[in-house]
Amino acid sequence: MADLRWAMVRRLSDVTTNHAEAAWKLRYSKPVSPMLVVLLFAVPFEHQGLLRFALRADVRTWHLSERVADPAAVLQEMAILVHRGWRQHGSAFDVRTALTNQPDEGWTEQELRQRPEFLGVALSTLDTSVYGPWKRLHGRIGSGDDVPSEVLIQLTDGGRIRVMRHAGKEYHRIERQASTSLNPDGRPPYLPWESKLALNDIWPTDPTAYVWHFLAELTRTVYWGWQAWR
Repeated sequence: MADLRWAMVRRLSDVTTNHAEAAWKLRYSKPVSPMLVVLLFAVPFEHQGLLRFALRADVRTWHLSERVADPAAVLQEMAILVHRGWRQHGSAFDVRTALTNQPDEGWTEQELRQRPEFLGVALSTLDTSVYGPWKRLHGRIGSGDDVPSEVLIQLTDGGRIRVMRHAGKEYHRIERQASTSLNPDGRPPYLPWESKLALNDIWPTDPTAYVWHFLAELTRTVYWGWQAWR
């Protein structure tokens, strides 16, 4: 499972980097929202007689608007949409189509028919807990490489992962924190990370508290229907 968690960390690090660069390039012509949401899935396959898992990540992006200005409110709306979809349509409800607009290019028809494992939901945001709102930053940033971003990952097993991508002045330092182990069995970790159990006990005064709350709510709601209608 640790290998799969590292696959998520690597993939979402790429996603948030691309998100930051796109926000910088399009900041005047076609501004993108400082947040995007990712649904995470695991597809089982056999390799040399061993069971392996391939990661699939479907993304939801938005253009900049007041409607998606508050990540917690957007996550809450998505959870309500999913709850209504499961209740009204049961197994016919396509949660991937309902929530995302950029499906993973790796999907095959066979994988989708297998009904892969749902792993969790991630949020990439340019409104970071360290540097503040993107709207206050973009006028002072010199290039896309200098745009900081943050990823919050809520897993279905209750684990949480946070990836903080610092700006150029911090030499593009990346912080990786997890409330669940990222150490592969019997091997050293692929990259430095910090064990932080406090991610599972965020105080209401924390600026990310409500985002974590509704990220967990969305994850639970998708998982509930996903398991019930597999």
